[in-house]
Amino acid sequence: MIETRTADCSCEWWIELEVWEGDKRRTVRIDDAGAPFTLAPPVARIGTPADGGALKYGTTDLALAREGGAADRPPKGLSVSASRLLAGNLQEMWMVADRELPEVGRLTANLDVPGAVCQHVERILVADGALPAGRAAYAVSIVDPSGRQDLDGIVDVSLNVRKTVRQGAPPTGYGCYPDKWVLRSNDGQTAGTARLSGDTPHLPVLSGEPVRLTRETEGAPATDALFLGVEAWGPDEVEYHFTLDVTVVDGSGKRARHTVDDAGRPFVLAARPDGMAPRHEKHASYETGHRLGG
Repeated sequence: MIETRTADCSCEWWIELEVWEGDKRRTVRIDDAGAPFTLAPPVARIGTPADGGALKYGTTDLALAREGGAADRPPKGLSVSASRLLAGNLQEMWMVADRELPEVGRLTANLDVPGAVCQHVERILVADGALPAGRAAYAVSIVDPSGRQDLDGIVDVSLNVRKTVRQGAPPTGYGCYPDKWVLRSNDGQTAGTARLSGDTPHLPVLSGEPVRLTRETEGAPATDALFLGVEAWGPDEVEYHFTLDVTVVDGSGKRARHTVDDAGRPFVLAARPDGMAPRHEKHASYETGHRLGG
């Protein structure tokens, strides 16, 4: 395991290994698909404390500022954010793209790096505009940076949903299974799961879910997180766009309602036909070195 940190430089870096094969020595370079890895120093964020807290769950697009948003949310008040959980240990990756992406094929040609390939594939797909499909899990972060003591409360979560139909050719499906993957969904740790199908503009997911905001270190904000799953089934040209309504009631009975989105845009989950799984897709791969699809 190699970890890099920086406080003041924007750097490009890679790894060089000196490897002996019998009596011959050669140098192996490890980089980001042919390009150096990059690392930049930390910067001050403009978003709410909950926006920053979402980073620990893998969010890939953190809004630093939103038009009219920063002034509407007092910096010391409770804030709520949500992010989709990226493929991680023992979690499958399932996405669709409007076209076939050769970069993914090159990356999955050698799937013998457990715990790394599926996450790398997912980030390439996300960067190219691909959408999560079929099932996804989301973390709802609740943060209170005030000086109050640890807080107990309850949370209600519901989805505001808009269904759209994609035009053009059917999308290209991609699936990736990590090493030692077993048949279980990414949302196994969730408190509730919503199933999107047909026309359901408002869909409750959690009701009266208890939360306890605690501080991990002195001076840090009090935080807690809820995890929810969302499933989308139907014809493969269907997409669901949704935001979250999150209502937090603290121990004194004070109620605060938050509308949560994906860095200023709705979350999007593409539907997959009933009964389909990533292994049925043409581009389905397994991290231990063999391909399940074409």
